[in-house]
Amino acid sequence: AGVFFCGSRNMSIAVSVRIKPSCLLRSLFVLLLLTVVLLGLWLLIVQGHALARQRVWAGALACSLWLACIVAWLQARPLWQVRHLEFLPDGQLFLHMATGGRQKAVILPGSTLWASCLMLRLQCLGADGEVLGASVVVAVMPDSVSADQMRALQVACRWQQARHIDAIAQKNL
Repeated sequence: AGVFFCGSRNMSIAVSVRIKPSCLLRSLFVLLLLTVVLLGLWLLIVQGHALARQRVWAGALACSLWLACIVAWLQARPLWQVRHLEFLPDGQLFLHMATGGRQKAVILPGSTLWASCLMLRLQCLGADGEVLGASVVVAVMPDSVSADQMRALQVACRWQQARHIDAIAQKNL
């Protein structure tokens, strides 16, 4: 779980980073869910003094808010897993799986590469380059990795995107 740079004539980069779940992101998410749950509770209490028809609508709205919270929590669970990304010197990206294996992956368009936040949409590929399963979102926040690892990961991601754009440009010539 270190940061390794390998330079050559073609400016290749090798990076290996272990990404911990962000406590900041999880805390903000739990705060948002708690706010929605309290909003549903408030609807029930305030509308409890209203007409019967309004109570039914308030109860239905509160239940739908609580159901949305449950679904959001279940959908966000993969964000709380420890991830390991590895860029090889030739530019290949590997995502280490929780089962112990590793899958070749590519960064999809729509990934966010900001100075203080990386939201990487990764697509795992098979040996022949075929798409395997759904895309995976890896959230890299400042409290997920060290500052040096964040910088190295940003450089590697931008380098891979630049290589991808150059490959598309060469095909179009």
